[in-house]
Amino acid sequence: MDTKEWEVRLQFLDEAQDYLQAIEASLLGSQAQGIEHQNMDAILRAAHSIKGGSAMMGFSFLSEYAHRLEDFFKIIKANPANICQPGLESLFLTSLDYLKQMAQHYRLQTPISEPWLADSIIPVFAKMQAILGDLQEEDALGILAEDEGEDMRVLLFETEVESCLDRLDAVLRNPEDPCFKQEFLLAGQELGGLGEMLDLPAFSQLCQFICDQLEQTTAPEIHGLAQAAVRSLRYSQSLVLAQQFELLPTDFTLAETPLAISPVSARPPAIIAPPKEAEESSVRIPLRQLNGLGELFGELTTTRNGLSLQLGWLHQLVGLLQERIKTLDAVNAKLRFAYDGLSPTQGNPRGISPSIPSELTNYFDRLELDHYGDMHLISQEIFETIVQIQEVSEDISAALNETESTSRELSRTTRQMQGDITRIRMRPLSDITDRFPRALRDMAETYAKQVKLVVRGGTTLIEQSILQSLQDPLLHMVRNAFDHGIEAPEERIQAQKNPVGEIEITAYVRGNQTVITLRDDGAGIDSQKIYNRALQMGFTEADLATATEQELLELIFEPGFSTTMAVTNLSGRGVGMDVVRTSIQSLAGSISVETQPNQGTLFTLRLPLSLSVLRVFIVESQGSLFAFPTNSIKEMILLRDQIIEESATMPILSWKDEKIPIFPLHNWMRCHRPPFSVESNEMPIINESVVFLVPQAEYLVGIQVDRYWREQEVTVRPVEGNLSLPTGFSGCIILGDGRVVPLIDPTSWLTLTNETLAVAAPIKSVDQTSLTPKTIMVVDDSPNVRRFLAMGLEKAGYRVEQARDGLDAIEKLTTGTTVNIVISDVEMPRLDGFGFLAQVKAQSELKNIPVVMLTSRSGEKHRRLAMNLGASDYFSKPFKEYDLIRAIEHLVIN
Repeated sequence: MDTKEWEVRLQFLDEAQDYLQAIEASLLGSQAQGIEHQNMDAILRAAHSIKGGSAMMGFSFLSEYAHRLEDFFKIIKANPANICQPGLESLFLTSLDYLKQMAQHYRLQTPISEPWLADSIIPVFAKMQAILGDLQEEDALGILAEDEGEDMRVLLFETEVESCLDRLDAVLRNPEDPCFKQEFLLAGQELGGLGEMLDLPAFSQLCQFICDQLEQTTAPEIHGLAQAAVRSLRYSQSLVLAQQFELLPTDFTLAETPLAISPVSARPPAIIAPPKEAEESSVRIPLRQLNGLGELFGELTTTRNGLSLQLGWLHQLVGLLQERIKTLDAVNAKLRFAYDGLSPTQGNPRGISPSIPSELTNYFDRLELDHYGDMHLISQEIFETIVQIQEVSEDISAALNETESTSRELSRTTRQMQGDITRIRMRPLSDITDRFPRALRDMAETYAKQVKLVVRGGTTLIEQSILQSLQDPLLHMVRNAFDHGIEAPEERIQAQKNPVGEIEITAYVRGNQTVITLRDDGAGIDSQKIYNRALQMGFTEADLATATEQELLELIFEPGFSTTMAVTNLSGRGVGMDVVRTSIQSLAGSISVETQPNQGTLFTLRLPLSLSVLRVFIVESQGSLFAFPTNSIKEMILLRDQIIEESATMPILSWKDEKIPIFPLHNWMRCHRPPFSVESNEMPIINESVVFLVPQAEYLVGIQVDRYWREQEVTVRPVEGNLSLPTGFSGCIILGDGRVVPLIDPTSWLTLTNETLAVAAPIKSVDQTSLTPKTIMVVDDSPNVRRFLAMGLEKAGYRVEQARDGLDAIEKLTTGTTVNIVISDVEMPRLDGFGFLAQVKAQSELKNIPVVMLTSRSGEKHRRLAMNLGASDYFSKPFKEYDLIRAIEHLVIN
């Protein structure tokens, strides 16, 4: 097969893996809890898709066993209690593992051996068949009938009403029949009764209207009325079949011949469709192609910035040209004035011009005639040339304005492209964390522990290549947390803990970093064991005597370090942690650990946002240009407008009742050369010192720069070579004129030493419980709107949970999801925003959660209704993100 065909098959295998993963997630815990109807439908669709797609792609074994799985699931759907039979859940999960291995064989183009099938797969399916039996024909038919619709109204309109309308069509073909009118009256009464029985009052009213019109219509018009009646009944039938019951008409108008249905119900049936959730088709694209597209877009951004810079220069040159024209015009005027002031004897300037006839000179006095010599003619030519140049200058200026308009449109389009490309390259963390419950379940069964996995911020978007590299380190940390973090149930009960341990994974975006934490509520890391193991590894007691608690903890990341004596598949919280750190560092990230005896352990991973194009602030310090990502800066303020206190170590800024330490950039970025001014054809926007306020842990820290040049969208480039970038830099950017500027990562730059936190900590005391980011729930039926809001809120340092409508939000809030604030849309399916707000405020355990309404409904009556129901604030779309963030900050603080 050719390359393109094989790529398509590979894409299907990726899709099959996703389907298998989705089935596995729905099956976990099914033996104890059963499977919800909706989940079972999703399982059947996934199995059916694998079966059909595999057959089409030529993956025969995968198709065959997916077909057998589908049959087993049909048996369970027909008899849901079957899933609770002992051992069946484990058999299903094992069969899914084998199907995943089978898909991997096809991916690697390695043959599937008959002995492997006979020894591994066939026995598992035989055991499932022994428990469930074979799929019976009546079960399959029952499932088919259920899938085609449970609504009796649809079924009767498809059968009984159809036969009645067919009968009326036959009557219409014989208008001379003496029973013509009676047939229609009888059908109208029959169908009207059916409408009452099926609770369709609009249809019953339509039938009554037809009967009334038939009674009042005389013979000549009866045939036209009957035709209109049949058309109206056919239209109503199509609406019922489409389950659009609210659109049923109650009458029709006799506007003209042939008769037409009234405008209120005159929409063609072709556009009526049953309500369906929006489905998005998708195409799998290799990551290398996305990366290549990102690189091309980066080049486009650099070229666009160069174009903008050149347009600026051209504007300056046009301005300079206009100034030169004015100067030339003034010089020409002076020349003419000086020439006119010369005496008649000097070159005969006012003498008789050879071109003036002699009879005029005899008739007029010399002073009554202006006489022009060659110099006047030259001056006049210069003046006309100046006018022509002015016209050309104005044309150039107009063309530049049009070009600038095109450039602005290009900038707008590229920004939209950049957002789309970024979203394509990003995937939610849940893509890998959804696989962890299965691993924990198997470990819990093997090692007799009870553990619950909680994932918060699973919708946090991470660049795909980074996400793939994170899977193994995160899974390793989960296994370690399970093995040497979570105690056995009896130990936890003895320690007055819940026998069910908890492992929590949390993800959020802070500035230009993605932060992932993994916490367990186990026994913590024993510092004495670390101390003893360090002695065995060659550390001396003198070395360890001066080590701090944190320095001892850092030893778990040393190669070969372990506090366990026995070696098992899981043992050793420190085993392999050097590999984890190496993996994280290869992604330009960092990992740290904190622990408390009997309380648990917290690992924190910090990863840079891997974006090829981003917006930055261009600043100057001691004659050098630097760039700061805009999403890492909370606020920018002028230094001269603030109150500065001098301390022994650094200046302190008083800002909004906070004491903020200021770090001058030039103190840390020392260049071994005399300072000089940046050479540029433009001027800085702020030609004085400014301070960037940067969130650092729970504090704000100020970074002082000499001048602020501008904000700009730029291309980020890695620095390649034998010498790596110092800590605190995340790459470089290329300006429009080709200059290379270092890109500073403020968060990692400020954590170069412990000096920052050591100074900031006494300034503002913070409760340790406040270190966890506040959680916001976004409720909206549009996934794109939820994603857009989540990205903005996560950049502001919040953790985001999502709900697709009001009912979904209520279910999550009442089943343990803890949030600090809710942002809700108004118009949503199942339960709208007003209904959600009313239900939240009616429940004592939820009523204190602030709810902010965010909707396209900007009318005062909607705002008033929301506020009366208990909303804390009301924003209408479009909105300013800054205003929303400030409102949220106010609500969270209060």
